[in-house]
Amino acid sequence: MKRILLVASALLMLVPFASAQLKSSADVKKYVESAKAKADNPKNATKAAVWMKLGEAYYKAYTDATGDVQIGHDATNAELFLQAKPLSSETVVLEGLQTIKNVYKTVNVYFQNGVVCAVEPTDLAYPDALELSAAAYAKALELDPKKQEDVANALSRIADRLNYSGSSYYTLGNLYRSSVDFEKSYNVSKMIPDGKGDANALYNAGLTSAMAGDYARGARLFQLVIDAKYDNTADAYARLADCYDHLGQADKQKAILEEGFSKYPENENILLGLINLSMKEGDPDYVLKLLAQAKEMDPSNASLWYVEGNMFAKIKEYDKAVESYRKSVEIDPDYIFGYYAEGLMWATRYDELNDEVTNLPVTTPYATYKKYDAMMEDALMKAVDPLESAFEKGDKQFKDAIAPMLRTIYYKLADKGENYKARYDFYEAYAAE
Repeated sequence: MKRILLVASALLMLVPFASAQLKSSADVKKYVESAKAKADNPKNATKAAVWMKLGEAYYKAYTDATGDVQIGHDATNAELFLQAKPLSSETVVLEGLQTIKNVYKTVNVYFQNGVVCAVEPTDLAYPDALELSAAAYAKALELDPKKQEDVANALSRIADRLNYSGSSYYTLGNLYRSSVDFEKSYNVSKMIPDGKGDANALYNAGLTSAMAGDYARGARLFQLVIDAKYDNTADAYARLADCYDHLGQADKQKAILEEGFSKYPENENILLGLINLSMKEGDPDYVLKLLAQAKEMDPSNASLWYVEGNMFAKIKEYDKAVESYRKSVEIDPDYIFGYYAEGLMWATRYDELNDEVTNLPVTTPYATYKKYDAMMEDALMKAVDPLESAFEKGDKQFKDAIAPMLRTIYYKLADKGENYKARYDFYEAYAAE
């Protein structure tokens, strides 16, 4: 399964407790039930410390089953956390990759290239231990506001574990469970004092739900992203529209795409959704009408012409795309994306033509190959000037992204003249630096 989730990649350098070890569900229940009995006692129910202890007990119930191993740990760290040797080991395939599955008495841990990619608890005393832990900590804060910092740290830790669990189940192909745990992570993150909620966790919950075919649930979750106005709201509009499409709610699909476009006209996914919708409805001018309205309202917005160029590029109206891209840089000569998009379009066109000629039948006439050679060379030639302009005007990060493209193009054109060879040498030297 292709990894497309918005998951933080930071590797936590944690040190396990010396006494940490995997415990069976039977052993775990002893200390959890003891802490729960104290919290259930009316004499103790008003004491924040009692609820803090219960929150800690539920959290420990989870980590005692998983060893608190996290995605991103290498094999050495994982062994330190688990404090145990695997009972067995086998090779499985996950996301198309060879994966080592180590089986322990309470958890399965999966490794790709020596790094943990998924953690799968197999003996949880309390399947909802992390949620119960969060609820206990919230109760402690309710009783004693002075516990805010401690509770915030505990809830952050719980939300992280649920987020990792969601990512693990995604890797394992259990999309429904993945979505559920991502949503739980979001709900806990919302409980953190002064917290705004983890936008990525909520988005991932919607994404995995839709991937699992539960489009109604996906629609609900993406609507929450939009309502909260998170940074990934633009993509949420496109995803929500796709859910409505699968649900057969064409009116809602169109309305949400138009709303998203009015707020985020540069978003590629919204644009693609609108293009697909226009083709389905047999109205090829539909997107152009929306763009025309947007340009009329904001004629100095270079990005709108850039978006129009992208639309023409997607439907292979290359000359019209060039006109739009060049209009964007006419309005704003420093609008790098206009230059870059034109060059990228022609470089992509070269790749498409190359794929076509590679797949031609062996009986294809030589003249056809010559025709393709001419078209491919023309595409490369047309990519040069706009990409050079983007390189010239871009910052270092932009230059670093464009330089390999130009180096490849000039390499393919090196026999067309000394100037092309010189520019190849320039970008070869730039890459070496």
